[in-house]
Amino acid sequence: MEQVTIIISRDVIDYLEDLVFILRDKGYFNFLEDAEEYVNRLYDAIPVAIQKQRHKQTPEELIKNGRFYVSYNTANRTTWYIFFARTDDRIFVKFVTNNHVYNAGFLNSND
Repeated sequence: MEQVTIIISRDVIDYLEDLVFILRDKGYFNFLEDAEEYVNRLYDAIPVAIQKQRHKQTPEELIKNGRFYVSYNTANRTTWYIFFARTDDRIFVKFVTNNHVYNAGFLNSND
């Protein structure tokens, strides 16, 4: 894929910032620093996944999140889905979710 500009929406940035506290508060991580490290790896993986993976068409049920998506697997049993819109030289990341939410079922048959 040619070089593109990747823009992450404010909503995604806010979600990832909140995710640090959610992960710690729900007991996935005992220390805030560990949760921050996990989220930082996720944040760093977004442009890499977008640039290296084949862009999959988002199913109609989830199209409001972005016309395309890629996935990122963590060491745990979690797959993150990164939804975005794209033009020739720009990608706008609109939404990030994982396989532990109800709407991920729409993606399983499309991966």
